[in-house]
Amino acid sequence: MKKTVVFLAVATSLILLLALDGFGLTSQEPKCQCQSQWLQMRQNTTEYTIARASNLDKLQKDVNERLKKDWHPIGGVSVIDSNSFCQAMIK
Repeated sequence: MKKTVVFLAVATSLILLLALDGFGLTSQEPKCQCQSQWLQMRQNTTEYTIARASNLDKLQKDVNERLKKDWHPIGGVSVIDSNSFCQAMIK
C-alpha cells in the first residue's frame, strides 16, 4: 500500500512538472514573477528526489537542509499514513 501511494505521489509530481507545456507555460512570456521563476527552475532541473520522514518535524528539517543545498519543493506534502510523510523536490 505504501509503495503504491509513494508511486502515485511521484507520478503526480512528474506529470505536473512535464505537463506544463500543455498549459502553455513554457511557450509564452511569463505573466507574473512567480511564473517566471517557475519556468526558470523547470528549465534548469537536473535532478528529482523525494524527501521522506516519519513525522512532519523531521520532514521539515530534511527539506530545510535540502533547500540549503539548492533543492526546491514541488507540489505539497504527501501523507502516506500517520508515520510517513513525503515531499517531492527538484534541483
